[in-house]
Amino acid sequence: PAPAAAAPPAAPTNGQGQAQPAWAAVCTEVLAAVRDSNIMGVRDRLVGRGFRCGPVYGGSKQKPGQGYYEITPPPAFPSSYYLVGKNVRMNKEVLRSKTQLVKYFEGCIALAQAGGAYRTEADREKDEGEDARRAALESDDDDAPHAPPQPIVRVPPPPRKATGQVEEFKVGDRVKALYQRGQRWYPGRVVAVNVQHRSLGVCDRSYDIEYDDGDEESNVRPALMRRI
Repeated sequence: PAPAAAAPPAAPTNGQGQAQPAWAAVCTEVLAAVRDSNIMGVRDRLVGRGFRCGPVYGGSKQKPGQGYYEITPPPAFPSSYYLVGKNVRMNKEVLRSKTQLVKYFEGCIALAQAGGAYRTEADREKDEGEDARRAALESDDDDAPHAPPQPIVRVPPPPRKATGQVEEFKVGDRVKALYQRGQRWYPGRVVAVNVQHRSLGVCDRSYDIEYDDGDEESNVRPALMRRI
């Protein structure tokens, strides 16, 4: 008689003896890859696993591999908002750095091993749709009293220092900076001061910043920084 076919390998289980969800294996695989690289190095891998990846910002031809982009998990995966976003001061709805991506995958793996309940990315999008629907209903309620529009008060910007005077910072100072020379200010603190001496006793200074959301940036020019 023909030999019996070998039984298929058992699916991985968590501490409760339950089979782990399919996304757990994907998270384990991509986590190992991103730890050995950066988010630019795993972009194609993420897209191939169903992650939505936005356009690349902050990259350059002179420095290949630099830059960042926004990442949204597939609909059936745990929502990044509940695993990472609520712990970030800026409450980002998407992932945009290696630090946030590692935190997300570590959280997913811990969730799969514990076998706890979770909300998916699709659940989060439904929540947002319901919030928008309720807001629209409230705005259409003609019987509700409407407060008169408030005048727009434009606060003048703080005075700039005279030309030639550049503000200097020290390690530990609380600042906000234009991350990757973008348009939005992000809070953080100075963790290193970089001084480059030039001729005639002139010094160029730049700073390394650790942002409140976990990102880090090196050699930030003082013109892109403001003291908090």
